[in-house]
Amino acid sequence: MDIKACENCPIVLVRWEDIRSEHGWTDSFATTTIPCVTVGFLIADTPDGITVLSDYMKYEKTESWYGCSTYIPRSNVMSIDRLKYDETTYDSNRYSGG
Repeated sequence: MDIKACENCPIVLVRWEDIRSEHGWTDSFATTTIPCVTVGFLIADTPDGITVLSDYMKYEKTESWYGCSTYIPRSNVMSIDRLKYDETTYDSNRYSGG
């Protein structure tokens, strides 16, 4: 998979369905899926599925690092909404304790 630089990737909110299973002895069966929500950088969007990263780090002394990737098969995706982010309104002092 070709991972693009995350600063060029859209930030998305993905609603999708996961499987449900029952473990052990029981008198009932799992009959529904579980609705899930994932938010992050959309780094891959293919006919088979999507990959979303929740973490991205770019440090000048190393290569870029990616973390917490989620692959969701296309058949499980219910919706994808692009989120707006304005870099010009980011205040680093707000989050650095300063």
